[in-house]
Amino acid sequence: MPLTLHAAIRLLSDHDLLSKVVRGTGLAQDIPDDMMRHVTDPHVDAGIIVDRVEALTAAIGDARRHPERHDIVLVIGKGHERWIKDRNRHMPYEGDDKVVARLLSEPLE
Repeated sequence: MPLTLHAAIRLLSDHDLLSKVVRGTGLAQDIPDDMMRHVTDPHVDAGIIVDRVEALTAAIGDARRHPERHDIVLVIGKGHERWIKDRNRHMPYEGDDKVVARLLSEPLE
């Protein structure tokens, strides 16, 4: 039986960051809050960073600083789109592809 995203998070994560995923008139916090209710394992360090670029920066930076953990950073939802919809308005966004490429090309601190 295939796992849902929520089930995969519960089974496989030691740490989880949820970011801004907004559809229609929804508020930026609605979907991450809903997803957090499904992270029930007390050993999972889960948190929400609403700003998508900040969330990607935190997740990728943490993974790069700890190569011994073999982290997987799952970036889904925006891909090459150059906008984020927030309260029925299209807001400019550089795109996950550009953000991830930039973050991976930066030297480690």
